[in-house]
Amino acid sequence: MVQDYAEIKLDKVRRLRYRWQDIRELCRRLGGVTLAGLLTKLGEAEPDTITTALFLGLRHEEPRITPERVDEILDAYFRTDEGRLGTVLAAINE
Repeated sequence: MVQDYAEIKLDKVRRLRYRWQDIRELCRRLGGVTLAGLLTKLGEAEPDTITTALFLGLRHEEPRITPERVDEILDAYFRTDEGRLGTVLAAINE
């Protein structure tokens, strides 16, 4: 069976899941970018893009999560020895 999520250990093991409506919302929140533009934005690793992408990918498992909470989770994650931007980007891209 194919997984429809990507796992990443942040504050705990989290599952990123993007439904089509999440991808549409991410494109809209990033200024109406196209799908190709979305890939470019993710590659640029802008902080707002990362927070928004994680927020949209995590809300299926935590409906009350906020972008501010995602920032708190990322702050704590990047203070750990395992905290790597590349790991976060790989999970979003997966």
